[in-house]
Amino acid sequence: MAGWAFKNHFLSNLVLNYHISDFFIGAGVGYSSKVRLSNPKDPVEWKACFNVIGNIGYDVYKAFNKKGSIFAEVRLPVLKGLPIKSAHEILLGFRFLF
Repeated sequence: MAGWAFKNHFLSNLVLNYHISDFFIGAGVGYSSKVRLSNPKDPVEWKACFNVIGNIGYDVYKAFNKKGSIFAEVRLPVLKGLPIKSAHEILLGFRFLF
């Protein structure tokens, strides 16, 4: 696990989703307080930046004004000279909207 570093950070999203029955796909923008700038073999450097976001998911719970979904999300930092291959993030999760 050399080169791995776990850091607390803040994420925010503004994503629009298109629903086809219980399935959805979306895109938007976000902000991350920590993006790794360096190659895993180099010393770790972090910077805050905006992200381009894409997501896909499925609604597993629906009530009158509540919804629960499982989803996958890809975040690509918007920084000049930062290679996407080493800086992207893939997130899997469950969200509950109320």
